[in-house]
Amino acid sequence: MVQHHPEYAALAWGAMKLLFVGVANHEESVHQLAKALYRFADCLPRHELKLILYPSPQMQEAVAKLYARLIEFMVHALHWYHKGKARRALGAIFKPFALDFQDRLAGVDEISRSIDEIANTAAQAELRAVHTKVEETNSELSLARLEIKRLSDLVSFQADRVFQVASCTQTLSTQLQLDIHAQTTIIKTVQINQIMSAPFMNDIP
Repeated sequence: MVQHHPEYAALAWGAMKLLFVGVANHEESVHQLAKALYRFADCLPRHELKLILYPSPQMQEAVAKLYARLIEFMVHALHWYHKGKARRALGAIFKPFALDFQDRLAGVDEISRSIDEIANTAAQAELRAVHTKVEETNSELSLARLEIKRLSDLVSFQADRVFQVASCTQTLSTQLQLDIHAQTTIIKTVQINQIMSAPFMNDIP
């Protein structure tokens, strides 16, 4: 009969192929859905940390959009799961994962990349601010070093002046002592001469 009516054979093979495609697409949908859930579980803690580190209004809005898209994706996945195995397999023939979930998954990925870009921009701005602060600190340190050097030079100059004054004072003191000694010697000599020339000295044998 098959030889006389090949259209029946083609119909049977077509039905089997359709069934195989449905099963394969259903398996692919389950596999891709599991991968998507794993990606969500991996990216959510990272984005939560980025929100803590960079709590800007733009970041808060992006994270809120991400959660909204994730909830939308999960609701759609839940509806798909509640259809039952037969309906899911049949639906996978006409609407595989690439058509049923891919747009929603692409939306989640797009917002996730947007969060990464916002975090990178904020990190660069923060790094720039730190770099500017370091430059300002280095400038202040340079000014402080110059001021310390100026004060050190001033102290050194004043110390030299004090040393010079002390040296001059010591020299003057030594000179005064010599002058006093010389004056004392002269006075003693004069006194002795006066005594020797006194009239009563003539009466001394």
